[in-house]
Amino acid sequence: MPKKTALQVAKEKTSELILRELEKGNAIWNCPWVMQSAHHGFRGKAYRGINTLITYVYQDLEGYESTAWLTWSKFTELQKNHPEITMKKGSRSVEIVYWMILDKKDDEGNVILDKKGNPEKCVKPRFYNVWNADCFENLTADDYERKEILPDPALSTLEEKEARLLESYENHPPVKHDGLGRAYYSVNSDTVHLPKWKDFKDEASAYSTLCHELIHSTGAEGRLKRRIRNEFGSEEYSYEELVAEIGAAILSAEAGYLESTVENTAAYLNGWATQLRDNPTWFWDAYFDAKKAADRILGRKYGEYESMEEAVEAVAV
Repeated sequence: MPKKTALQVAKEKTSELILRELEKGNAIWNCPWVMQSAHHGFRGKAYRGINTLITYVYQDLEGYESTAWLTWSKFTELQKNHPEITMKKGSRSVEIVYWMILDKKDDEGNVILDKKGNPEKCVKPRFYNVWNADCFENLTADDYERKEILPDPALSTLEEKEARLLESYENHPPVKHDGLGRAYYSVNSDTVHLPKWKDFKDEASAYSTLCHELIHSTGAEGRLKRRIRNEFGSEEYSYEELVAEIGAAILSAEAGYLESTVENTAAYLNGWATQLRDNPTWFWDAYFDAKKAADRILGRKYGEYESMEEAVEAVAV
């Protein structure tokens, strides 16, 4: 049997954490991790991509209140000037991934250049153990916490929010409020169908439903080409539904909503937990597809991030 890569091991560890959450009855994509509040303590830099998910799940499982995480080297650095800062007995770390941006080389070790004469780039994962700030004694909260400022959902109407979202979504499908009591994306006609806004119980539910169906639409042939023509109840159907739920949570958080985007029914959670047991990388892959779909709708491309590193980690696989 071939030896597992470090990335494969990391995926399986992440899946173990997520499975423990599902078995507790929690649909973790309904929680504030989509706001990317987890961050590197004392630097304030928010984690991105899968690191946001990993740290949120571990934070919930361990009951930590802090969203700050420290590496061992940062802890020892702090201890030099503040020997009173100590690690609590029994504290455990979680492994996160850092994506190194390297020059691509050929078999002889020479840097490969692109058509413009610039070095081609590749990415390589490096893994670090981090501890939540709650694992340390005598660490002042005000020194390390990073405060999130959430946008106000009341700043615009649902009609305006929909228009803004579609404006950023290049080659988007038509959205029709048919008032038929159903919400769905039609692959055949490439159209999104929703009830009228007034028929929803609240704004958060209305907006997340719109986002859910738009995420489905990103899988069309002329967009991201996911397998979205699936039989109800199949593994492929469950996977696409999970992609849409996570993507809807990401988009809803961008608009300032932190409401649930799916009912936490036993059937949903048990179905996803079963798939995760059979395929340890299932949720990781779904998160990647959901983040990619959300970025497609928001019109984000690699060149719009501050650096290639930020772009890679934003859609970390």
